[in-house]
Amino acid sequence: MKVLQTKEFSKWNWKLIAELVDGPLSSRFESVLLLFFLSNSRLEDCIGNDFVPRLISFYRPSKLYFSTVPRSQEAAIYVRVGRALLEALLNCNAVVQVMQQNLRFQGVSYLRECKLVSDICAIISEELNKADPTQSTSFSSDKISRTLTREYFTFLGVLSSTDAGLEILNLNNTFLLLNQLVQSKSREDHIRLLLTSLNYETSLSTFLLNPSVRILAVHCLRCPWERHQR
Repeated sequence: MKVLQTKEFSKWNWKLIAELVDGPLSSRFESVLLLFFLSNSRLEDCIGNDFVPRLISFYRPSKLYFSTVPRSQEAAIYVRVGRALLEALLNCNAVVQVMQQNLRFQGVSYLRECKLVSDICAIISEELNKADPTQSTSFSSDKISRTLTREYFTFLGVLSSTDAGLEILNLNNTFLLLNQLVQSKSREDHIRLLLTSLNYETSLSTFLLNPSVRILAVHCLRCPWERHQR
């Protein structure tokens, strides 16, 4: 997979990574996570202790890897792996016996500490606090339309689909920032991405109380109905 040999993500075998995380080999991925949490030094010929952190690092906005990739069909595999990685970590909750002791390993605990969500919140704050409206940030209109930055909303949606993920989002004041984003900027592209990404089966009703969100939600529902009537 070359994840451990180089930080150049373009040289990684993404097809094989996808098969491991979200494909025919995915049944083995929980074992990979457990090995990572155990910090077993005998992994040189297997996956390695740095496999998960290096993948997470690729997705962190501050590293400028994933967030700068242009949108394309070829880049869709990065999004697929990112979603599957988050889902695997959210669902990794296993007990392993080591030295006659039962040790519990939770992917949620790692997600709390790995700074991915805090990095996403940081670029939301950057967009909120820019003094010049024309200043380019990670969530500027041009970046949203041209790069994979928009997929951070997808990742927030994955996290919002579970109670554990919601806890992580709340710990980082994510929904407070998102509400400020739609209130202060009224950017339709942001609101559309939020409406189509977040999981509203969970406790996100307060987000829908935002007037800007409600107006666009009604508009999004009305447009397909109006096209159907024509």
